[in-house]
Amino acid sequence: MKPIYPQFSNQYPPNSKLRSDKLASLKSNLNKQQSTLMTFSNQANNVAEASFVIAWNIAHPNNAALHKVVSQIPISRHTTERRITAINTSLEYNFLNDLKNCIAFSLALDESTDITDLPQLAVFIRFVSPDFVVKEELLDLVALQESTRGVDIKNALDSIIKTFNVPLNKLVSNATDGTPAMLGKKNRDDSQIPQFIPIHCIIHREHLVTKYLKYPYVMKTIWLSSYNVLNRFVDLFDPITAFLKEKEITYSELDDDEWLQDLMFLTDVMEHLQTLNLQLQWKD
Repeated sequence: MKPIYPQFSNQYPPNSKLRSDKLASLKSNLNKQQSTLMTFSNQANNVAEASFVIAWNIAHPNNAALHKVVSQIPISRHTTERRITAINTSLEYNFLNDLKNCIAFSLALDESTDITDLPQLAVFIRFVSPDFVVKEELLDLVALQESTRGVDIKNALDSIIKTFNVPLNKLVSNATDGTPAMLGKKNRDDSQIPQFIPIHCIIHREHLVTKYLKYPYVMKTIWLSSYNVLNRFVDLFDPITAFLKEKEITYSELDDDEWLQDLMFLTDVMEHLQTLNLQLQWKD
């Protein structure tokens, strides 16, 4: 060990408890690393062994029945491609047929920018089929070229509605993030879209509300991280105030009972909003 760690004996004298503890810690870490490597190695070996077993069972001359069955299955590249295309066509046909015969439907529009800085409009649709089954699908994803004005969003939506023959007379509501461009107040009257119930994304509204709260130190953080900041601050309130006193740093709010009550109340409210936001982001 001396050629590799020349200072080890100085830092950890021989026959000392410090040295024994350090060696025990190093051995423990080594065993953990070896155990992790063995786990990955065993998994790879098991997968390789399984592939060889499958290949053996297929190619074994005494397994003529299995060989005959496998040889009759069309699994070439072009056949697989045609099968995938047929599945896609069937799914699209069933979807459009259900949409055509639906009782009512609603839309949700979401505009965002991809990794190439190109604005994209995602249109989601949720409808109730004649047998009262609620279905939700991504209707289409279209590029908005260079701008996200209300007229661009309207034209893109009109094109999607025309492409999929969406029965507009059954439109019940449309959900957006609440921005003027997404609401389309100036352009909706010129389109073929009837009157509907507008729904604004609650997360966007929450974000706007934070701009008017009297806790700028917290609300300058990312909105969805505000609860984590508040909760951590409340948990560490006593150590934080002790540290500030030690450094002779004074914040009058920390001695204001009314301010502290508001802080605790806000933390509780933010916890509920955090739970709500996570539920809204839930995916099947």
